[in-house]
Amino acid sequence: MTEVIDLGPRARRRSGRLSVAARGMRADDSRLSPLLGVAGAPAGEAAESIRSIRASLMAAGFARGGSFALVAARIGQGASVLAGNLALAFAQLELKTLLVDANLRRPSLSHLFGLPARRDGLADSLARGQGDAPIVHEVAPHLALAPAGAAPSNPQDLLASKMFARLAAKWAREFDLVIYDAPAALESADAAVIAARAGSAVIAARLDDARFEDVQRVSAGLRAHGCAIAGVVGARWARA
Repeated sequence: MTEVIDLGPRARRRSGRLSVAARGMRADDSRLSPLLGVAGAPAGEAAESIRSIRASLMAAGFARGGSFALVAARIGQGASVLAGNLALAFAQLELKTLLVDANLRRPSLSHLFGLPARRDGLADSLARGQGDAPIVHEVAPHLALAPAGAAPSNPQDLLASKMFARLAAKWAREFDLVIYDAPAALESADAAVIAARAGSAVIAARLDDARFEDVQRVSAGLRAHGCAIAGVVGARWARA
């Protein structure tokens, strides 16, 4: 799967009627970032592109759920925004979806979904050895978010722990689809650990910034860790 998507709060809207799924599922738009166009601008071009990516992923085996990680070579490639929009899009289909902010170094999903930045999350649960701690919060119909929590001093140790493996297995049983937002793959080994746990990965690459050889390195590195590559998404950022 290779897709190109326009992201950004000024991505153009399409005219016409919305699908039943898009009309029926609306999060609390007042607290969501405008980058989450699937909720805030479901008739826009960005939302249409997200639904196209969703269709490709469903054809690739995620129609009934599963798990995958959103990975980029470096920061600033749009992986977190893509993860949030895809999670909303799958939730529109009434798949019980969990979005996990596994970027313990530079978390951003709490901000995108309007949650308090200091709320306990994945890092806190793993550091305390409390796999059953209530860190999952409903953010939209059929969609829950597990925030990253406080930044730890040893993120890779926590993500490589047996506790994270047990937590991932628990979420796989409780949810139809689990989407992990991972750190930049060429800046730490965290992404490979997370993607291997998920089993599949979607690589995000900003078209005006990403280097093709970096994407190739990420793809090869993830495959070496036993992770299947579900696709590559090229993002363009809409401007005023």
